[in-house]
Amino acid sequence: MKLSGLLFLVACGGGASSNDLDGGVTVDSNRPIDAPAAAVTVHVLDSTTLAGRPIAFLRNDDSVIAEVLTDSTGTASAPMPDGGSVTVGGTGVLGATVYTYLGVKNGQELTIGKATAAASNPFAITVTIPASVEPTAQNFNFNSTCNINASNGTNSRTVAMMIRPECTTADFYVEALDSSYKVLSTTYVTGKAVSAGANVNAGTAFTPVASTTLAISNAPLATITPALDVVVGSFYPVPVLFNSDITITNGNGTKKINRGTIPGASLETRIQVQSSGDQFWVKRTAATDFEAFDFATANLPVISQGVAYSPTARAVTWDESGHAVDTSAADIAIRNGSARNYAWLIVGPHTGASLHVPHLPASLAQYNITTSDTVSPTAAIGSFPGGFDRIVSHAFIEGFDFFTAAYAVDRRDAWGYVLADGDTTMFASNN
Repeated sequence: MKLSGLLFLVACGGGASSNDLDGGVTVDSNRPIDAPAAAVTVHVLDSTTLAGRPIAFLRNDDSVIAEVLTDSTGTASAPMPDGGSVTVGGTGVLGATVYTYLGVKNGQELTIGKATAAASNPFAITVTIPASVEPTAQNFNFNSTCNINASNGTNSRTVAMMIRPECTTADFYVEALDSSYKVLSTTYVTGKAVSAGANVNAGTAFTPVASTTLAISNAPLATITPALDVVVGSFYPVPVLFNSDITITNGNGTKKINRGTIPGASLETRIQVQSSGDQFWVKRTAATDFEAFDFATANLPVISQGVAYSPTARAVTWDESGHAVDTSAADIAIRNGSARNYAWLIVGPHTGASLHVPHLPASLAQYNITTSDTVSPTAAIGSFPGGFDRIVSHAFIEGFDFFTAAYAVDRRDAWGYVLADGDTTMFASNN
């Protein structure tokens, strides 16, 4: 694709109703761009099929700016004004996932999925805890800022770890556990030299685990489940693990959660509330031994079960209340016998209790919802530090809806959206 030619054609307009550039781009040239615009670039990395994926760049009234096919790297670009949409198609309508970004701003880069690292790139090292250190421990969990596997759990004091090729030094986090896999103590060592075949001694001083007590007040009649993450910068040493539910009596309850001790670490406290829908609250702070959460003042967003697809409005609609939010998302399952079965994921800035479903042009027309389709939508709304513009480029980096990525996935392999100390995010879904 020759972007310079595309820029010239869109700016000048005129001529036939459409023009083909390099056989991969179709641009509407009867209607000029609303204003000079930088290119929006999309990187599609969600499958082994990178080339030839159809992408529609549309204005906010669904008129076509450009229809583009991804190149061999999964990349496509087109200049567009603020406020339009970008939709990425799949490789068919059976089992496909369609992605739509609403409220796109010119110059943005959007990534779906992740590049797969070549198997030959990483190198192996050995990490060891000497027998003299924590002699009563029966199991160990090893993790590093540079390992490509999420963690290494073993009953051995020695473990092989695969390290990213760009790393010459790495930090290591190790948990010592008893025979029941209860964490006894932790250590965090920094700046260890790493190279192929290196043996790293992580057996420096282990520190007993600390704990944080989470106090809940004015809780609704719902199931409340907490989680606590230790984090250093953007490094999450352990998986996101939700603890057992908090016992609530007369609206109040407490939960003591053990955590590793890392100098200078932060904590991310997560609360999942399950009732007619799900609500989530995440807060990052400096390490603390006490965290209070009052439902009376937190005012979490709420989305009801009344989620529906309106073919006349071409929108997913719902009822909502609670905290003001800045981002909306929808996950639409479309079925029509054995011929059609696909998902359409949409994310956009929150402008009310609905989310537009674009009318797609020729290259993606097979994904337009028909009157004979069975349509089953779910919806989510959320509030993020920095708002929608802060998260849009990461929205589908896991290849599915970003609300799930925000609270449930292993953050060491997640979407690059990192909170800062003092940040709070909250969201709700009808799932």
